[in-house]
Amino acid sequence: MTHDIRRWWRAVFWVTVVLVSWASLRPITAEEWFSGQDKVLHLLAYSGLYGLGRLAFSWHGWRLSSALLTYGVIIELLQSLTPHRFMSAADVVANAAGLAVGALVLARVQCRWPALWTAIAARGEPECR
Repeated sequence: MTHDIRRWWRAVFWVTVVLVSWASLRPITAEEWFSGQDKVLHLLAYSGLYGLGRLAFSWHGWRLSSALLTYGVIIELLQSLTPHRFMSAADVVANAAGLAVGALVLARVQCRWPALWTAIAARGEPECR
C-alpha cells in the first residue's frame, strides 16, 4: 500500500512540474491584479512543489530544495530564450522563499498532526524538533 500511495504522489508531483513549467514559459496574457502578483505566484508554486516533493520522494529536505531551486534557475534561463518572457533574479529569490515557506508549513503539519502526516505520506512518525 505504501508503494501505491507514493506512486500516486509522484504522479501528482510530476503533473504539477509540467503545469508549472508550462505556466512559466507561456506568453503572459493577463494583467496583474496587484503589484507583486508574479512573486506571490512563484512563492505559492514552489511551496506546493516542495510539499508534493516531500510526499512523493524519500529525499531529505535540503536535497529536494536544491533540486527544485536548480529547476527554478533552469526555468528562468529558458525564459531568457523566449521572445515573450525574461529572466529575473527576483523570481529565483521568490522561488527560494517559497521552498522555505513550504518546508516550514510541512514541518508544522508533521509535528502538529502526526497522524495526518502518517496517513497522507504513508510513513512512520515525523521527526519533530
